[in-house]
Amino acid sequence: MSAVEPPLELRRVSERNLRESVRSLNGYLKFASMVWIRALRQPILDGLVVQHWSVEAERALKAFCDRHGCDEVLLRIDTLNQRWSERRGGYIIPRSKARGMVKELNSDGKIVAFLEPLSPYRDRYSLGAITDPAQETMTVEVVGPGFDASDLLRSDSLPHERFEVFLPEFLRPFREPVLAQRTHVIGTEDYKRTVEERLAKVGARLRNPAYPRTVIDSAGVLRARLADEGVQYLKRTKQTALLSRVDAYEPIPKRFLEKFVNGVGSILDGLRRHNIPLGPTSFAGTFTERGRFVFWDFFPADLTKAKELYLNS
Repeated sequence: MSAVEPPLELRRVSERNLRESVRSLNGYLKFASMVWIRALRQPILDGLVVQHWSVEAERALKAFCDRHGCDEVLLRIDTLNQRWSERRGGYIIPRSKARGMVKELNSDGKIVAFLEPLSPYRDRYSLGAITDPAQETMTVEVVGPGFDASDLLRSDSLPHERFEVFLPEFLRPFREPVLAQRTHVIGTEDYKRTVEERLAKVGARLRNPAYPRTVIDSAGVLRARLADEGVQYLKRTKQTALLSRVDAYEPIPKRFLEKFVNGVGSILDGLRRHNIPLGPTSFAGTFTERGRFVFWDFFPADLTKAKELYLNS
């Protein structure tokens, strides 16, 4: 990790400074993919990537919070040359804790991104996709209101819907309606079980936001108690997207599915223009409370191909 790397403002990333931006993140694939998404003009949350704390980082974070009128930020973390870590991000922290968080995570070989503080408990739909260029298809999985992308990516929940999307020109943005076939929609009882699991995860994150799975799997911890704590928290904070849909899943609107699929197509087309064929690749995105769509990241199945993303040649 560089000792002098300044904070990277995502809003300033474009194809003009793409090479410089991704090279500064060599080995940090999650954040490098965010830079690519931004450079290719697809939507992500605004924010800062901070590799180490400095006076410059403090000033940049203050300016970011002033610009967005917030005193909290959404924390994401990335680990050198790893896709997953046991420690999780994806939760909101006060700005006052940013300095300590960077130093703590640096000691564990991680860097951070501070993003707009959009609560995952307010999400409308989150989607994950696996592309298959050889077959010209994309498998899309969806979870509904009150769930978040990590429920899919870390298999914390069964998907609520699944689609097979057929792509006649796979690496190009679409100009026709998306041809998608729903291959799965969750049954009522299975959906109710995912709601209970989600509520338990909410309760676990209240106790330990970085390691909720440790809480859930602890001996003597009752998931029903965690779920009740989750319910009380969501009621108290008026984040009721999940609580208003505990009995039945509400299928994703077609326009949401099409927006996600078209966005994936645009990213793949942009990568193709830069001569970067990644092969099968996963993508994640979310429709937020008011219908705003953002991508989170993407990962090639063959991580050796990720080296192309840093534009080192």
